[in-house]
Amino acid sequence: MGVNTCAGFNPDDALGRPEAVEPESLDRVLDVNLHGAYEVTRAAADHLLASDGGSVINVASVGGLVGLPRQHPYVASKHGLVGLTKSMSLDWAPAVRVNAVAPGYVSTALTEDLEDNERLRRSIIDRTPLERFADPEEIAGPVVFLASDAATYVTGSVLAADGGWTAR
Repeated sequence: MGVNTCAGFNPDDALGRPEAVEPESLDRVLDVNLHGAYEVTRAAADHLLASDGGSVINVASVGGLVGLPRQHPYVASKHGLVGLTKSMSLDWAPAVRVNAVAPGYVSTALTEDLEDNERLRRSIIDRTPLERFADPEEIAGPVVFLASDAATYVTGSVLAADGGWTAR
């Protein structure tokens, strides 16, 4: 049995300098990106622990591994998801493996505005050694690996699928 949590919420009212973001915006982002993943995984706990080698794969973000300016609620939520992944892996081993994949910028509805803004798109591409946004299918491979028998000795790990973003 496996569980995959994948939430990415980063609304405009949660972007900006820390003093400009209202606490309600922070709460909404944390609720979707962190609390939602926690609740889904917790709800599956009995089934996972009773299964024969269950696996949880959380979808974090490059923002869970580094800081990103003007995205403080999002970064906090994804750093929290990385920590949750590591902590759950300790509590649920050896019955359940808990890992995360941390994508860089992926061409999705969430990043459409970034790709349409030439200045922002260029700044992201300049920071990404592979010089492009990922296609969603390119993140599926790492998720499949973490769910597969090829990763039976992998738990508590965060696999960066970020085009080299965190290598710098």
